[in-house]
Parts: sequence; structure tokens; C-alpha cells
Amino acid sequence: MAAAAGRITDRDRRVLRLLEEHFPFTTSQLAVLAGFGSVITTQHRLAVLHARGVLHRDRPFRPGGGSYEWHWMLGPIGARIVAAERGVSPIKPAKVAARWRKLFHGWRWDELHAQHAWFCALVAAVRDEHGTGGELVAWRSPWRVSRAWKATTDGYGVWRYPDGGELAFVLLLDD
Repeated sequence: MAAAAGRITDRDRRVLRLLEEHFPFTTSQLAVLAGFGSVITTQHRLAVLHARGVLHRDRPFRPGGGSYEWHWMLGPIGARIVAAERGVSPIKPAKVAARWRKLFHGWRWDELHAQHAWFCALVAAVRDEHGTGGELVAWRSPWRVSRAWKATTDGYGVWRYPDGGELAFVLLLDD
């Protein structure tokens, strides 16, 4: 693990933190959220991280034929890196596998995908060539918000404007 952790960049750590909180993301979503610049660059870097055991990927089948793009979660080494940084025990590989099965075959798949798509669209819509559109400085998953507030939401975020002002918001998507 030490060898893999030593080759992890700041952007890789951002990917790991995103996946720890919001698993799974598609390649194109990680391109936007982690600021890779292009989907091809993202594909190359994620493939390297996958080969090192830092990330796990799956490509769910599309009803009616074909498949979706790659979906990413923490791999065994990525889980250990995140856990070491947070000072907690890493998630067990069997639990990761159970999460995959539950997500890809569960009723919440479309809901989770819509939540991720909304936040990705927010980040992409305000990003301009000079980076002056503001930034998403906090994004909490529905499960974390539910535990903290005992409320059902589709997410919580904090947006920071270029002048330093911040707007906290709760996302509620229609069913």
C-alpha cells in the first residue's frame, strides 16, 4: 500500500474522497468533479489507479442491450489510503462487493444517478475558462445528511461565490 500511496497525486486524493462519500461515479462525472480537463485524460488516470488496486470499476448492463460507461468505487488499496488519512478502519472488500450488488440491482440506482448528475451539472455549468464562476466547497451525501439531521434529502451542498459569499442548500429531487 505504501508504494501505491506514494504515487497518489492531489487530484487522485480528491477522487478518493469523492468516491468515499458518494460512490459510484462515472468516468465523465469524475472528469468534471476532479478537474481532469478531458474524459480521455480521466480514462487514462483511472485505468492506472484501477491497475494498482486503488479503484474498482464495473460497467452495468443497460436494459434493452449494451452497457453504461464505467462506474468507479474505492478499491481495496484506495479504501486503505482514505482510512489511513481519516484515522479509521478501512472498508472490507466484501462490503465493497455488497455495495456494488446493492447499487446496480437496487431500486435506488436511478435516484443516485440523478443526484450525481445534478451536482456534476452544477459544477460544470458555472466553470468558465478563468475559473471565476465560484465553486462547490461542500457536498454531503443523502445518507450523511440523514444521519446528521434525521431528514430525507437528495444531498446538501455549499456554494462559494467569487466574492467569498456562501450559499448552503439542500437538494430535493422529484420522484
